[in-house]
Amino acid sequence: MRIILYTGKGGVGKTTVAAASALRSADMGRRALVMSTDAAHSLSDSFDIPLGGEPTLVAPNLWGQETELTTTINKHWSIIQEWASALLYIADYAKSGEHDPIEFFYQGKAHYIEKEDDGYTLSFDLPYTSKEEINLTRSGDELIIRVGSYQRNIILPRTLANLQVKRAKFENKKLVIRFEEECGQGE
Repeated sequence: MRIILYTGKGGVGKTTVAAASALRSADMGRRALVMSTDAAHSLSDSFDIPLGGEPTLVAPNLWGQETELTTTINKHWSIIQEWASALLYIADYAKSGEHDPIEFFYQGKAHYIEKEDDGYTLSFDLPYTSKEEINLTRSGDELIIRVGSYQRNIILPRTLANLQVKRAKFENKKLVIRFEEECGQGE
């Protein structure tokens, strides 16, 4: 993936160059998204097509989007508030002079394994995450958790490596994965 940003003072042709670059990339067979954060919304004029806050197909391999600052803020306001609240808490924690602020990020375990009935659960605290951002896959004895563009590969302990993932759920900012024996496996 390549990200190209055009910045500079107003009226120098940033939108025109961005639109032309994206169109050329699409013509070369690459998928391209061209976005504008300018309140003037001149990107729509460049393609002679109405664009909004979500990507719109402009041409083969090319999508355009004009973001609305207030819409974006309103859509993600609860996450922004969570982050701001956490940062203020960390700042107060550090100001006390009693603790290194780094300690805040390493409290508790990264994950928890619990025996339940005829299986086990593996739990991860995932604050500041939504269910839509999580992708969970398994490859042999490795569990791959993707949250947005971040990925974490976890080598499963033997206890779990020999079991099958039966279900996973995300509730209350916690990812819980259920492992059980396959029918007929332990007999």
